[in-house]
Amino acid sequence: MKKIKNLIFDMDGTLWDCTDKAAEAYSELLLERPELMPSHYPITSTRLKAEFGKTIADIGLSLFPELEPEDSNQLVSKMCANVNTYLAKHPGQVYPGMEETLRKLAKTHRLFIVSNCYGGYPEVFYENTGLGHLFEDHLCPSDTGLMKGDNIRIMCERYGLEDAAYIGDTAGDEKATRQAGIAFIHAAYGFGNATAPDAVINAPEDLLTLLK
Repeated sequence: MKKIKNLIFDMDGTLWDCTDKAAEAYSELLLERPELMPSHYPITSTRLKAEFGKTIADIGLSLFPELEPEDSNQLVSKMCANVNTYLAKHPGQVYPGMEETLRKLAKTHRLFIVSNCYGGYPEVFYENTGLGHLFEDHLCPSDTGLMKGDNIRIMCERYGLEDAAYIGDTAGDEKATRQAGIAFIHAAYGFGNATAPDAVINAPEDLLTLLK
């Protein structure tokens, strides 16, 4: 892999794991929909891990296929907004070694975040972890109306990131990175798999060795 100076990170399954808390926040909103309770309550963290990284519309179709798309989209949008509120009081967990790795990388690399998350979620991550100052910028669909592949490309164009890599944990991350035309580093400790990544890390600190 060529010399990399610019790093764009996915969030869930890469920087941190908040699926337990997000599942609690999702389940909390189900209390408002008693007709969905018997078959869907509670939404578990294991179930939710399979949905992270998808669009809100796709999560709605997957979790609640019996609902009309507009209804499921609105429900999941409310759930995502509730996650932001819930995490402010019930923080997620940064992966072991990630904080130290990011602090070291920020001295030699430019760091960014691109996620398919709901608007306001990166700010919740920053506030929960105190790591926001290490990242120059972030993008999600609410910022541009576009999905991850396009947002990775936009981030690269905005900051002139020619020697860049995206670090993510799922096949969707890999596909988006290929669309953007930059290197893909698979965070194998996360939620998903990859087909042909440019490199693999099994723990956050592996980045330090890989990027020397």
